[in-house]
Amino acid sequence: YGPDAPVYGTLDEAIEAALPGDVIGLQKGVYAFPSVGSSESFLFRKSIQIVGEKDGTQISTWNDDESPVIRIVQCDVRISNVQIVGHDNEDLVEVSNGARVWLED
Repeated sequence: YGPDAPVYGTLDEAIEAALPGDVIGLQKGVYAFPSVGSSESFLFRKSIQIVGEKDGTQISTWNDDESPVIRIVQCDVRISNVQIVGHDNEDLVEVSNGARVWLED
């Protein structure tokens, strides 16, 4: 996060490359899995932060089932200034195995 931070092609790539404690900064825009009809979710398995620019940063998937947009497993994740949007999703965020999540405006 910051002017010297690496730039990745997708949010999923940034999540995979992040180390525990890292902050991933998102510019305004929509960050989604690329395939329509996918049952995939953004998966977090390490404690990181996602910080979006105010007003206009969105994380979404094209799930056509009830899979969550974000899955958090055994870690702590803080998401700030990001709107989470799903397609026919019952739960947008799934937290399991002792994980914790903070969602902030």
